[in-house]
Amino acid sequence: MNEIGDFLAGIFGPLAMAWLILGFLQQGEELQQSTQALELQAKELNLSVAQQKEMVELTKKQLDLELKELKELKEQRIKQNRAAQPKIV
Repeated sequence: MNEIGDFLAGIFGPLAMAWLILGFLQQGEELQQSTQALELQAKELNLSVAQQKEMVELTKKQLDLELKELKELKEQRIKQNRAAQPKIV
């Protein structure tokens, strides 16, 4: 009976070691793929941040133009009100 156990250990021992080594190698590959995926996500996030900055700049410019137009419109209304008032000498 002892011989059967030794025989099975002799057969399955190297198989278990091979299984362990293959699992280790597979985990290394998966970690490398995960790292690459994270690097790609970081690049995409950086691009997204750059696009958001551009959109903020455009929005600021648009807001500045609208404020300038409102200021000019207000000045025109003030001039029109002054022109519409009677001039008493």
